[in-house]
Amino acid sequence: MRFTKKFTFAGIVFVSALLAGCSSLSHNSSPLTLDEKLAKEYQRYEKAQQLVLAQYQNAELPREKKTISRSHWEEILAAQSDEAFTTAELAELRGRQERRIEASRKAAVKASIIDFSPWRTLPTEKAHQKIRQFCEAVPKGGMLHVHPWGSLSAPTFKNLLATSNPVIPAKTLHGNLSDTRGQAYLYPDELAWLETLPAEARFRDLSEADRARVVQMGILPAGTHSFERFEAPFRFVALVMASDWHSITVAYEDFAQRAVRAGVQYVEFTESISPEDVPRYERLAAKLVAEYGLVVRFNVAFFRTHNPASQHLAVKNMLNKMESPIITGIDLLANEMHAPALETGQAVYGPVMAANVEKKGRWHRTMHAGEHGDARNPRDALLLGAERLGHGVRLAENPVVMQYAADQHVPIEINLTSNLKLRAIEDIRAHPYLTYLRLGMPVSLSTDDEGIFETDINGECELAVAKTDVTYHEYKQMAFNSIQTSFASDDIKRQLLEELRQRFDRFEQKQKSVQ
Repeated sequence: MRFTKKFTFAGIVFVSALLAGCSSLSHNSSPLTLDEKLAKEYQRYEKAQQLVLAQYQNAELPREKKTISRSHWEEILAAQSDEAFTTAELAELRGRQERRIEASRKAAVKASIIDFSPWRTLPTEKAHQKIRQFCEAVPKGGMLHVHPWGSLSAPTFKNLLATSNPVIPAKTLHGNLSDTRGQAYLYPDELAWLETLPAEARFRDLSEADRARVVQMGILPAGTHSFERFEAPFRFVALVMASDWHSITVAYEDFAQRAVRAGVQYVEFTESISPEDVPRYERLAAKLVAEYGLVVRFNVAFFRTHNPASQHLAVKNMLNKMESPIITGIDLLANEMHAPALETGQAVYGPVMAANVEKKGRWHRTMHAGEHGDARNPRDALLLGAERLGHGVRLAENPVVMQYAADQHVPIEINLTSNLKLRAIEDIRAHPYLTYLRLGMPVSLSTDDEGIFETDINGECELAVAKTDVTYHEYKQMAFNSIQTSFASDDIKRQLLEELRQRFDRFEQKQKSVQ
């Protein structure tokens, strides 16, 4: 589609011929082929996106009237009876995709200079050791899906608590983190513990056991959890991260050191940044690259759970006042379960799309979509202008939308541990990231909230290599994807890609000498 970075029909090999042929279909009774129906579907996608653009280009239309209703949206996207996909056609499309996936897998096996298969057949401890050694040594490229508050390590969190000695508002935390809609922000034993604390004690005044428990509350317990329980650690991390800029700087520096040690060159953080905050983040970005060698950029966070009116005002403020090379784009986040992409994203992505088309902005767009909630969210995110999808797990459920994303080479930001621990998937082996990659979507790996999930990019690598049939060629491909699909400027990309090529050359030469 013409209004987004990736939305162009150039990558769809059959469309030009089909669009020419489709106009004549009304003059004969020949049924549409599967490819012709796909072309018609994509035309409806284009029409829906053009409507969003028109609404937000119309300066005279009040904000509340710009919103497109779900019923109207689905009416635009509804196929006429002769254009609807039959069960047999959907099965045919799935079959095509499966053949492409298998062909891509075989090609990747052939192109791999390292074979992971023998490692997976070793006894558990030896396999773990071999895979860990590989993951610690292999270059990583970048990470495009990172939340700084959720990436605070437990030791650093503990040190910041001890240094800043904040008040622990136990009574307030208990009230805010009690059950809601039958979902537990905190579990009964955790709430009971909060009740034993003084209402407003400072951290250092607590017992040693209670101080340790406060630190532990910044991490998810073992096992899997609801999204609501995942949100609770942020309330505890905020005790230090919301207090002063020093704590924020320490957290970023701690993360940068870990990331660089793991072989990461570039990170895109999703962060709530106001125009007034930009100079501080510019200084922070300069510090991280000068002292640690980590290039960072920021995507401004918008919460899908916030009021659309306030969201619209915030994005207009951003468009008018936020000019900086380190601020590259926007991201819509938070629990999708009761906040679908269409209903919560229009007030943010509509103005940005219009500004970009009118040459009044240069904002890239990613969106958390398809982690949970409405299965239509990945499709709607793309039609609202998202150039990348964060998580995107539910994209695999609709073969038509998945084919569209593959044809458009939509990048997907994958977070394996996060998806497992928050029940987006039941088993890593069932994760669709390789399906996406093998269909032509430039997948990359990230850690999401590595402090809360107790993981890092090495751990994500280990999970992928040990629990899925990813090949070395594909792992390397994902590392390059993480730079190529970043929102960094072209000159930064060229620099990082060349550095990554050199690092892989050195790594592979070393592997050959060992073999």
